[in-house]
Amino acid sequence: MPLINPPHIILEARRLVESDRRSEIRLNANGGNSILIICDPMREPEYIEHLQELLTTDSFSTIDLNQCLIDFVTNHKAQLIELYDLLQSATHEIFKAPAGEDSNDLFGNNNKNT
Repeated sequence: MPLINPPHIILEARRLVESDRRSEIRLNANGGNSILIICDPMREPEYIEHLQELLTTDSFSTIDLNQCLIDFVTNHKAQLIELYDLLQSATHEIFKAPAGEDSNDLFGNNNKNT
């Protein structure tokens, strides 16, 4: 398996964002100006280092999804334990509030601590 070069991946993503195909990327990102770069977890620090070197903070920002999850679990630990006990047969619902319900949700706007 060939070694993937993080700077190449990052610069290619930046080139696509800055290209004339910006509206196409926006549509494929559900309307947002975002790009998700997925890498081997063992190489994550290397990717983050290159992201910080190659992308200016006035044009780009990095969201650490791992930290978002850790913060959410830390801030809602008791609720999550209770939900896990209640929803063992539907664990996919633990981090997502049911439609129309106003409760803490990892993916929704009610998550004010992360």
